[in-house]
Amino acid sequence: MTNRRALELDPQSVEAHTNLAVIFARIGRRADAIRELQAALKIAPNDPALRQRLAQLQGGR
Repeated sequence: MTNRRALELDPQSVEAHTNLAVIFARIGRRADAIRELQAALKIAPNDPALRQRLAQLQGGR
């Protein structure tokens, strides 16, 4: 199942949002990656790994 399909079935899937963020970051779609991590953080606001990934992307690393 693709991550987009997983989100259609379960929009609250932190894993699917995170996986999409990784894919977007790898192909240079930084803004999309940031959007997906922000969506994941709305679901899991206390996840330090998500916060770290978002900070790295926002810092342009």
